[in-house]
Amino acid sequence: MNEAKLLELIKRFVEKHETQRAAASALGISPQYLSDILSARRPPTDSVLAAIRIERVTTYRKAKLTAVV
Repeated sequence: MNEAKLLELIKRFVEKHETQRAAASALGISPQYLSDILSARRPPTDSVLAAIRIERVTTYRKAKLTAVV
């Protein structure tokens, strides 16, 4: 899942509540932190992800080799 899709899921969660303040309270975070998440200034915490039934997964892939200078 890309970041745009993740933000869309968080926005849908917020829409289910009357206000961002109510959504932040339901998530156990401050309204400012929720605002930062929605504007992509800060990443969501694992507890925010859990509330929308998403888990963070880190992947790695082989880098393209380039000449070392």
